[in-house]
Amino acid sequence: MNILLILQISELHENFIKSDTYFYLTKIEKSKYKYCKK
Repeated sequence: MNILLILQISELHENFIKSDTYFYLTKIEKSKYKYCKK
């Protein structure tokens, strides 16, 4: 596999983690988890 491609993918992944979408999704998951624990 192309090393440059792997680097691009990991960069995209990092950007996604930093993005609001990821934050929002984890927030939902955490609240679901809290809700399920009750």
